[in-house]
Amino acid sequence: MTKALTGDPRGICLSRWDEWNKVKQSAYAFVSLSGPEGQQDIRGLATALSDTLGPEEVVIKALTRALSSIEVQPASQPAK
Repeated sequence: MTKALTGDPRGICLSRWDEWNKVKQSAYAFVSLSGPEGQQDIRGLATALSDTLGPEEVVIKALTRALSSIEVQPASQPAK
């Protein structure tokens, strides 16, 4: 019979014992804008390590990051 020298019978990794009850959550936001000047594609990623599920928080953070990187350019003026 083989016996493990280290480890937890519940399968918890000892190297991250302080995080075993936390949930890692990730959300990607992909935004595509099309206009007269062309198309702009933005990607945003957010991750969270939390005691509880909070998908709203992670999705809002990803969207906020994506939208904050959009460059708004003034509309071109017609020639007079």
